[in-house]
Amino acid sequence: IRAKLDRLRGALAKRVRTHRIFYAMKSNRHLPVLCALRAHGGCGVDVCSPEELLLARQCGFREADISYTGTAMSEDDARCLAAHPAVMINADSLASVRRLGRLCPGRAIGLRIHPGLGLGYRQNRRLRYAGGDVTKFGLYAGEFPAALALARDLGLRVEGLHFHTGGGFLTPQLPVLDRIFARVHAFIGQVPGLRYVNLGGGLGIPLVAGDAPLDLAAWGALVQRHFGRAA
Repeated sequence: IRAKLDRLRGALAKRVRTHRIFYAMKSNRHLPVLCALRAHGGCGVDVCSPEELLLARQCGFREADISYTGTAMSEDDARCLAAHPAVMINADSLASVRRLGRLCPGRAIGLRIHPGLGLGYRQNRRLRYAGGDVTKFGLYAGEFPAALALARDLGLRVEGLHFHTGGGFLTPQLPVLDRIFARVHAFIGQVPGLRYVNLGGGLGIPLVAGDAPLDLAAWGALVQRHFGRAA
């Protein structure tokens, strides 16, 4: 795991001046893994529930090294986030923005967006978290202005954008990722105070005979071309 993290850091270091990597805790919550990553350094952690947030803190991750990307945020979820003011939040609905505005006034937040296109391992539809079909993840382009206005009215500062459109993609799916990246620019243009773009994840590994490892150089080149100045 540390070797793969170092490879990923190397691919970005050559192309994107300012970047951060977050390990998705949902992929493996095994305590020795989390503690080893914390000790190794070089990455934060992305969590999707209050329980994962508290587990990250117990493993030694600072609040500023934690990204919270949940869905269907409850009142209890929002109260937990209010108690951890330095955690980066990716709110994915108008209801989540309302809760955060009531419980975390003045806070900086990110918005999870739905670019209308998804990808996954070998274009497996079950591994797409965005696309033409209705999904539970992210704000659609049509409701994004309302989310920005709501956040502003509630005293929240939108400083980040997040999108995660699918899992397990390999080199043959990179042209689709290129199109997804291109769609994100329409959202970026609406956020004048934007500080960061969270590219989600989904980088795949070979699973069957005939799969080749993801070409990290080609992936890094896409990141550089679309977000090299801001990522």
